[in-house]
Amino acid sequence: MDSASYNNPREKLFIYIDKPYYRLRDTLWLKGYILTASDHAPNDSSKIAYIEIIDAAGTIVKRVNPPCGLGMFTRYIRFFTGAISPAILYPLYAQLWRFTFL
Repeated sequence: MDSASYNNPREKLFIYIDKPYYRLRDTLWLKGYILTASDHAPNDSSKIAYIEIIDAAGTIVKRVNPPCGLGMFTRYIRFFTGAISPAILYPLYAQLWRFTFL
């Protein structure tokens, strides 16, 4: 392994959800794994996962930031009335590092 990979290991984020689609008043249960890219071993370098559900206009509808421990995390997201429309598909985005662009 070269020194750049050793000092700054790349990570892979895997998320599993409990159903293929959700309706209003449903709860999305998810489980995530953070692994080192080179050997797929659990990685503890990221302490928080950033998970967002975004609408077609690019507005964040729901955001959760579960803590990560031992290379994994679990979390749920509830879909109540309000910002969620029942007839629209919403993508789920997840990342391990939060970037702020000015």
